[in-house]
Amino acid sequence: MLGLGNPGSRYAETRHNVGFAVLETLARRRGFVFHRPFFRPLRYATTTGALASIVCVEPLTYMNRSGTVVPRLLQRFSLTPERMIVVVDNLDLPCGAVRLKRSGGTSTHNGLRSLGTVLGTFAFPRLYVGIGRPAPDTSVIEHVLGVFTAGERPLVDRAIERAATGVERLGEDELDKVLEWINTG
Repeated sequence: MLGLGNPGSRYAETRHNVGFAVLETLARRRGFVFHRPFFRPLRYATTTGALASIVCVEPLTYMNRSGTVVPRLLQRFSLTPERMIVVVDNLDLPCGAVRLKRSGGTSTHNGLRSLGTVLGTFAFPRLYVGIGRPAPDTSVIEHVLGVFTAGERPLVDRAIERAATGVERLGEDELDKVLEWINTG
């Protein structure tokens, strides 16, 4: 499980960091702790109990370089891109929506572009959390690096909880079952 976001407290509550927020919600629920290995630009945690086979990773390379940590992770855990699930924000979904897809393009998302470029494929599942489109007078960069409004926050908090539940279910069910559950809710 790869959650995308930007490192540092400056970005912690921004729309672009919902990928981190989903994994951190899962960590709080399951009581696991993220660790940062020496000289590696990432934080990771392995889950316990029923989710023992899931590794949660947060790249600390900034969004547009997220892919740089992935080849070594795939090698270390003997995974293919198709078995790596990326949790990421999506401005084409309404604020608070959650969708799971088997694969896709970048949708102009720099984190997904970085992953696809480094891996040589975009054939990896992604769990999207909707952050909505920017207002007409707001740039995309301002929007994704901005914080949620008071009205958006409850929608996003529910979406993060639902996405974290989806991640938990991915540790127990087949991708098809979780895809159906997330995409019909």
